[in-house]
Amino acid sequence: MTWRPRNESAGDVEREALILDAFCDAMSYARWIKLSESLYEIDAACFDSLDALMAWAEAKSRTKLYDHVLLSAAKALQLYRLHLATHVPAWFVIHVPGHGVMVHRIRAPHDYRIALAGNDRGQNGDKEPCIFIDHSAFSIIAPPLWE
Repeated sequence: MTWRPRNESAGDVEREALILDAFCDAMSYARWIKLSESLYEIDAACFDSLDALMAWAEAKSRTKLYDHVLLSAAKALQLYRLHLATHVPAWFVIHVPGHGVMVHRIRAPHDYRIALAGNDRGQNGDKEPCIFIDHSAFSIIAPPLWE
């Protein structure tokens, strides 16, 4: 259930689609679909050419690569739950200008440092528990899509 304002612009949706297209191409998945946020709480499911489920994915665009990449602990938990229930990998996919499209396969949330973090826009839920993923745990799978 979404309990905070959506801050996703039309441009954000377009960038997310480009990131997921690049992810599917690099991983040899045939296609992806945008999932209902209220039902799945993550961005996408990826399929092969016979429409078999191949992966779960959360996609983000970052403006720069820091030592750690943050993901909401709630999103990480949901990705991990879907992985456990389906035996299908769950991926955190990011695009960073100058670096490219990068992926990290989500593990159990207790494997990560979890701390209060996030962008403070003055909205309910801006600061929340997040997992901290060392940037070296990501693999580059595609060149930058934009600068």
